Formats: sequence, C-alpha cells, structure tokens
Amino acid sequence: MENNAVPLKAGVEEVKSVTIAANELMILLLSRFKDGAQLGDFLFIFDKVVMDPEFKKIMADAYTNYEKIPDELQDIDMAEMLALASIQMSYLPRILGALKR
Repeated sequence: MENNAVPLKAGVEEVKSVTIAANELMILLLSRFKDGAQLGDFLFIFDKVVMDPEFKKIMADAYTNYEKIPDELQDIDMAEMLALASIQMSYLPRILGALKR
C-alpha cells in the first residue's frame, strides 16, 4: 500500500506517514460508503482496522510522533514539498477508482 516514489528526507517522515494514512483511510471510506452506509460497511471497516496488519501499521505509523508535524511543516523546503506532492499524486488513480466502483 505504501508508495515511496520519491525518497523523503528525515525531516518530513511524520507528515509522510499521515499523508499515506489519510489517503488509505479515504480510499477505504469512499469505496464502502459511495452507495450509502450500511451495517456491513461498518463491520468491514472495523474488521479492516482491527484485523488487517498492514492497515493497522499504516495507521499506527501516522500516530507515532504526530506531535512533530507542526515543526516539520514550519521548516519544509521545496524538495520535501515536491516529495509529499508526489505521494499525493500517486494516490489519485486509487481515489478515482474508489469513486467509480
């Protein structure tokens, strides 16, 4: 699930983790709720969050050291911005795909 198209400097690792987690969660929610919310959707999401080790790791990585994010964003440079934008762009096909299904 994780995309490392452009290597990031150590200075934005927490922002990278949150970006990945937010995109993965958005794709999950879009794919489940686009036809309306049903009980089965909530059960599926709960199962994914609790039982899927890869998804759990992505969410845990986003939470680890989250308090560093404001400082990381204050001293972000152009290379780091481009690396984060590259990650976000790599998610666009999956986000659009989740909307279509």
